[in-house]
Amino acid sequence: MRVVPHGQLVSQLPADDGRLSFAISASKDLEPGARAALILVQRRFRLDVVVVGDTLRTVVRNLSGGEIEVEHDRHNSAGTNVVLGEAIVYEPARAAVTFSLAGEHESVRVAVMIGTIRLAERGVTRVSAQAIVSRVAAVAPDAVPAAEPVPAAAER
Repeated sequence: MRVVPHGQLVSQLPADDGRLSFAISASKDLEPGARAALILVQRRFRLDVVVVGDTLRTVVRNLSGGEIEVEHDRHNSAGTNVVLGEAIVYEPARAAVTFSLAGEHESVRVAVMIGTIRLAERGVTRVSAQAIVSRVAAVAPDAVPAAEPVPAAAER
């Protein structure tokens, strides 16, 4: 696992089918109304988030020049948040977004789970995300999340 300059953790996942996948984890403390880049995959996409009141807005910035398709049925995944005892003061919440990017040399699918907790004493909301980025088509050598090294031809 590597920490990259953007401040996120990136780890390559094992691939049974030969396609490369990465797990990306990141967290930011945001003041109300502030917009921040939560997840960055260079030359592919950037996931920005904004917290305003009880609303979390996600913005997928397409950096690839290819087509993007958001899977709307996955964006509002059904589920229940259960909070017990004193944890309720943190107002935990969650969200999900799934999208695909189709480029000239490759396509990737991205599934992101986002969790928030409000840290009222600091006046911020902590937004944390875990993403799985999976290649679903041919691999381009520059398609590596944020500062990950590209393996040499002999290592592939």
